Amino acid sequence: MITYVDIDDFTGKYITKRAESLLKPDLDKYHTELGKRLNGKSVLVIGGAGTIGSHYIKAILRYHIGRLVVVDINENGLTELVRDLRSSTGYNIPQEFIERLGKRQPWSCPTGIRRFFVSPRESGELCMIASVLGESGDIIFPNLDEKRDMITFDAIAHDLLHYLGLQADVCATEQEAREKALLLNESSVSYPVYFFETDTSGEKPYEEFFTEGEVIDTDKFTSLGVIKNSVKRDSHEIDEIFTRLRTLFDSGNVTKAAVVEILREYLPNFEHIEKGKGLDSKM
Repeated sequence: MITYVDIDDFTGKYITKRAESLLKPDLDKYHTELGKRLNGKSVLVIGGAGTIGSHYIKAILRYHIGRLVVVDINENGLTELVRDLRSSTGYNIPQEFIERLGKRQPWSCPTGIRRFFVSPRESGELCMIASVLGESGDIIFPNLDEKRDMITFDAIAHDLLHYLGLQADVCATEQEAREKALLLNESSVSYPVYFFETDTSGEKPYEEFFTEGEVIDTDKFTSLGVIKNSVKRDSHEIDEIFTRLRTLFDSGNVTKAAVVEILREYLPNFEHIEKGKGLDSKM
C-alpha cells in the first residue's frame, strides 16, 4: 500500500488545479520592488518550521536577503527545514491525512464543509507579499472564485485515496473504521473512512474572506484582494481587552462562552456557533 504523497503534485492536480502558482502574475509584477525591500535585509521568521512558515522562507530565499533567523519550538521541524533547504529534491510536507495513512489509522472526515485552498508554496508566497508589500491595517486574501475554487473536505479525501490507487471504504461509525483499520496490509485496495455531518463548535459550512460593507481593493494585485477599511484598535482598547481576559482567567471560572462574549463586544462581526463539541473529541 503506497503511503508517500507528493503534496505539491497532488495539490496542483486535484485541489487547486493550477499548473503554476496563483501568485505568479503578482510575483512577476512586483519582482523588482520585492527585491528592493528584501535584498540585504535581515529577516526573522517565528514558527518557521510549520507548513506556511517553511514555504514563506522558501519564497523569500529567492531574493538576496542578508540574514535569516528562524525560531520554532519544534526542534525536529527546524532540522527537517534545514535539510529541505539544502536539498534539491521535492518537499515532504506532513499533513494529517498523510500521517494517519502512514500509521494505517482510519480517517475521520466531515461532509459538506467547503473551503478555499492554496498550495503550500502559494501560502508562503502570499504571506511574503502581504508582509513586504502590504500597508498597515491591510488584510490580504487570495482572489478565488466560489464556484470554481471552493472544495469540500470529503472530496479531497476521495481524491487523495484515488491518487494513491485506493478507494474509500465508507464506514457507518468510528468503531467500524477502527476495526477495519486493523485489517489493513500492503495489498489493501481500500481504506476505512468515517464520513460524518459536522457537529463541532465554530465550524462554518463555507468560507468567506470579506463581508458586506468592507472596502475591497482589487486593483493593486492581480490574484489578491485587499480589505482596506479594517477596524484599527488603539493601544488603550487593546489593553482593556487583555485586562478583561486576564481577570476572567484569574477568576478560576473560565468558560468558552465567557471568552466569546468578551470578544464579541469588540468584534461586532464575530460569530461563533457553540455545539458543545470540539475537534479533539473526534477520531
